[in-house]
Amino acid sequence: AVVSTQSTGGIHHQGTIHLNSETTDMVDAAFTDACKGKPSERPIMEMTIPSVVDQTLAPPGHHVASLFIQYVPYAPADGPWNEEKKDKFVKKVFSQVDEYAPGFSDSVVGYDALAPPDLE
Repeated sequence: AVVSTQSTGGIHHQGTIHLNSETTDMVDAAFTDACKGKPSERPIMEMTIPSVVDQTLAPPGHHVASLFIQYVPYAPADGPWNEEKKDKFVKKVFSQVDEYAPGFSDSVVGYDALAPPDLE
């Protein structure tokens, strides 16, 4: 995702940020959902903001945020991944990022979503 911001970020933005993983129960629930062939209701998210370290990755006033989502089924039980299903999942993920960083969704100016089959 490319996000618009006035901040250059701080040292605390230079590492990996883990969301929806505060308890082992949260991790287990996400894994269990994936085993049942459904995208998790509360997926485990790993977020990085590489443009904090390398400002050439995004235009001035913007950042690149990369989210790696854990325990997403390769083949969902309700049918294969398509653009509509990916967009719905992205909206769910972004809304949960908003719980940790209010306004995140509104700051996104573009994104590219890759489902597990897209990564092959």
